[in-house]
Amino acid sequence: MPQPKILTFLSSLSPWEIQRFRKFVASPFFNADGRHRQLLELLLEKRSDDSLDREFLHSEIFPSPAFDYARITNLLSDLTRLGEDFLAFSWLRERPLDLRLPLLTVVGERNHDKWFQAISRDIDEKLARELGTNEWGFFQQFRADTARNTFFVSREHRKLDQSLPNSILALDRFYVASMLKAVCQLLNRQNVISEEGREVEDIQKTFIEHMRQFHHRYENYPIIQGYFLILMTLLEPEKSSSFFDLTAFLQYQQTSLPSEERKPMYQYAQNYCIKQINRGHREYLAELFGLYQEMINQSLIYYQGYISPADVKNIVSLGVRLREFEWTEAFLNQFEHKIAEEYRTNSMIYNRAYLYYGQGKQREALRLLNQVEFQDVFYYLGAKSLLLKIYYELNDQEGLEALLHAFDVTLRRHKLISAYRKKPYLNLIRFTRKLNQLRLKAITYSPKAYQQAKYRLREQIQATHEIVNINWLEEQMGG
Repeated sequence: MPQPKILTFLSSLSPWEIQRFRKFVASPFFNADGRHRQLLELLLEKRSDDSLDREFLHSEIFPSPAFDYARITNLLSDLTRLGEDFLAFSWLRERPLDLRLPLLTVVGERNHDKWFQAISRDIDEKLARELGTNEWGFFQQFRADTARNTFFVSREHRKLDQSLPNSILALDRFYVASMLKAVCQLLNRQNVISEEGREVEDIQKTFIEHMRQFHHRYENYPIIQGYFLILMTLLEPEKSSSFFDLTAFLQYQQTSLPSEERKPMYQYAQNYCIKQINRGHREYLAELFGLYQEMINQSLIYYQGYISPADVKNIVSLGVRLREFEWTEAFLNQFEHKIAEEYRTNSMIYNRAYLYYGQGKQREALRLLNQVEFQDVFYYLGAKSLLLKIYYELNDQEGLEALLHAFDVTLRRHKLISAYRKKPYLNLIRFTRKLNQLRLKAITYSPKAYQQAKYRLREQIQATHEIVNINWLEEQMGG
């Protein structure tokens, strides 16, 4: 029999949430059947027991000895629905406006004038603190003004009331903010529009034309202003002014926009830098590094309280490339415990080794990397690439040949690494072999022949776009 869905739900709850769910199920307002409470306690007590099944639950809850599959399954389904209600209600409790807005409608329908006005003022006070900082504030404003319009129409106050035009303005701003986010996501993914998606493409083009013409109307709303600037970086990546307008905006709006809105905006700015770096504009390395520093300073770097191993690796890589060694070492020391424990050891060993390598301490880096065999694919690829560079630079022929062979074989056999991801590393291995062979044969060439051979190899490297550490290869070739 399939595992009851309620077990998956319970496993997703924190201990604090489980205690609140117990109270929810025990409340007569939400649930009048005591068997649901009994079932919940049984599941919490026995959920790790392999013998837990519907027959056992049936025997514990129902007095009848005859097993009734439908009866116990329905009870489990009822408890699951209570769980869903609990999640929805908990979500609403954290968002007072989403509770107050339906109340405004209900009170208006009951013709309680003073009560309606009091709730309306309370909603306006709450909206004033967040209006323009996210798209949902506009939607809540629309709902409030729609409820006011309905109320005033029923009370025949139409001449004095501005709720209807205000609701139209709020709806327009909600639409614009939501569409900006969606269009930016589409452009960022570089989606190929299929034949079935031509209607989406037409809507997108029309919306972009509208925003180009009328974006000044929304300058007082940070969420719209920010995403319009992001839209411009996506539409006109060759214009650096759009990027710098965006970064200036983010600095200025530190206190105006909530962190959940600023973080994706910073990520769009980072993506712009990455694309520019990939096009050969190395000056954006410093810009990207600065964006990471800002995200750290504003506590935007965290996810569920931790820094992702990918972000740590990117920050250290940028710090080393920009020779910000002191800052990078301080970052690793300060934020070591902000890396989730299961990734911490590998992350610290790899990143400290990378820092040592950048400082020219290849043997210290080698010592660290040989302490552990990286199981995580993310770190395995990074560590092997770093080892490859170290062995080559130390002219350790035995170590280099052994690594090139083992790295090549593992990459080709590894089923969890996609072919798309393997290719740049296989190219690195291939060209490192060629570069090493050229170095070993250098004494057999005349100076002119050696330069010609090196020129041909450089041309091959430059013609191959997908190579990890291509800059390193070109640096090793020298003049």
